Amino acid sequence: MTMILNEDTVKKAVESYFTALGFAVRTTPYPGSPGPDNVAYHEVKRQLWLVEDKGLQDDSANRLGGFQDGLGQLTRRDPSMWKEKSGFGPLVKEDIVYYALALPDRADYRALARSVRKDVRKALNLYLFFIEEGEPPLVTVIPPDEEVG
Repeated sequence: MTMILNEDTVKKAVESYFTALGFAVRTTPYPGSPGPDNVAYHEVKRQLWLVEDKGLQDDSANRLGGFQDGLGQLTRRDPSMWKEKSGFGPLVKEDIVYYALALPDRADYRALARSVRKDVRKALNLYLFFIEEGEPPLVTVIPPDEEVG
């Protein structure tokens, strides 16, 4: 059975990824809901992740638009507000904030990701999550200081 990498599938793959690593995860109830698609927090590691998920789009204009929307959404997210709204309490100075954009693992999405310079990704602490079809979906994480293959 072929899996459709829509936004909901990508969101669930990201949620499962973080849950397996011991994070508490809150997701938005439906596409278009206010806030990050996934907010993950690890109390011991003091890591807070704000993740925007983008599903497979049929044409290049929609892929580009969705990708740009995701980047814009991440840059406007206030981590202190979303940590608290997600039920994880106030942001404290020991918390480390990470941002991520989760995308289908396809050549066209990787090409879009390569368009964001590595120094910009480092400055934003922006990780890229690529979701590959499968049961369960495979999540590949690319840190800000690594090239997108």
